[in-house]
Amino acid sequence: MKILKSLLICCLCLLSGTIARGQMQLESNLTTGQNQTKPEGFLNMALCPSYEINNWTFGAGAELAILNPQNTMLDAWKINAERKIIIREHEYKIYGGFYCRPFSEYMRELNLVLTIKTEYGHFRGMIGNNSRIWRLSGKALEQWPEADSAGTTMNKEWRNFLYEFSYHLKKTDHPWNIGIGFSNTNGFFFNQETMPMLFGRYENKISESLQLYAECWFQQAGAANLQAQYYGFFMKGGLVWKSGK
Repeated sequence: MKILKSLLICCLCLLSGTIARGQMQLESNLTTGQNQTKPEGFLNMALCPSYEINNWTFGAGAELAILNPQNTMLDAWKINAERKIIIREHEYKIYGGFYCRPFSEYMRELNLVLTIKTEYGHFRGMIGNNSRIWRLSGKALEQWPEADSAGTTMNKEWRNFLYEFSYHLKKTDHPWNIGIGFSNTNGFFFNQETMPMLFGRYENKISESLQLYAECWFQQAGAANLQAQYYGFFMKGGLVWKSGK
């Protein structure tokens, strides 16, 4: 018993030492807006903690539908990892994430995301791929068991190009900044490449450990895409807190 206690104490000491060498981060935000799918409007809240150590960042997050949820209050959740690399004295970030959205009572949306992003002067850019899987829920299979035997429980989209490009008034290390850009992804949702969104962003580094930001997004009709044509907008505001290293 004494040996087990000693091993437990050693493990806890090693864990606390590892945490002390790293950096904790917590991002929270609110998103509100409307579109043709939700003309009455919506309000979502997201909470995303992460931990950074040795050029690696490991994170998770969840988005809650506060107003007019599409299916359940838990709108989506994710787990992710990011790696910083240096190529010719320039920093890049490689990101991988798994996202799950209970799209409806009978349908689940899964997204496997891989991106690379960088910043240079006034410019920021990201490209990547999203593999989307639609699958029937357990309740759907109970109600329609023939779907399982017919092999129609899943629909896979392996190649969906992701992108985000923006230009900012100040360089990336400035305490405050204003930028404009376009992208087909934000937060917990991913559009097809034919459905870009326009956005503006304001960010302000209040202190060494606290930053606030505000964004306004315009969702325009997708070009050559008949499956999800709509106009809409949403506004997003949040805080990012970082612990001291």
